[in-house]
Amino acid sequence: MPLVLVLHGYGAAAQILDYFGMEALAEARGFLVSHPTGTTDAEGKPFWSAWQVGSGSSVDDSSYLRGVIEEIARACAVNRQRIYLTGHSAGGAMCYRMAGDHADLLAGIAPYAGCMELDPDLRRPSEPVNVLHIHGTADEVVPYAGRIGEATRGWPLASVRNWAAYNGCERPVSDPPPVLTWTWACLGSTPRCCVTPPALPVARSSSGRSMGECMGRFSRGNEALGVFESGG
Repeated sequence: MPLVLVLHGYGAAAQILDYFGMEALAEARGFLVSHPTGTTDAEGKPFWSAWQVGSGSSVDDSSYLRGVIEEIARACAVNRQRIYLTGHSAGGAMCYRMAGDHADLLAGIAPYAGCMELDPDLRRPSEPVNVLHIHGTADEVVPYAGRIGEATRGWPLASVRNWAAYNGCERPVSDPPPVLTWTWACLGSTPRCCVTPPALPVARSSSGRSMGECMGRFSRGNEALGVFESGG
């Protein structure tokens, strides 16, 4: 069976299942879902050590999460060609780190309101990884346009451009608001970049929709999650 790890945002471990609505989607679509919890900081809030530079943490969450995946694969009938990560905010950033560190293990990632470092050399994967990046243009915590002076933490367009380059995409990344239509001609027959249906608005955190509903809408449209469901 396919396996999806759902990674919480900073301090939001208890809310992640309701927020994503992933359990119902897993039951309906027939895949395994796991929602690990990060290390608790001095304020009692769980976090992920997602950024290689500037995080201030020595916790090796990258190895920890790979270990979680390997343990689940030993205990359950996991299709090792269909292992995916999704996550919100800091969890989305951790998705990018995992894809950079463990491209051999992951079929794809779907970060939601999370970004990678701006320096493309900090997160260069060993092989292409499918990416679906979802981000609200009204996000005030992880701004769509980024923040001036944050040299190590990226923003959506820069993150997607980095991965387009990693994955061998030839066309430039464009962003005509208010609807994202990021599409590229990539090496090979399988699209390996963020693709959102041209008729579907950007998923916003203030929309009231669960992540599972957003993922389900993308999947039913067979234009975005198709890159994941292809197994590729």
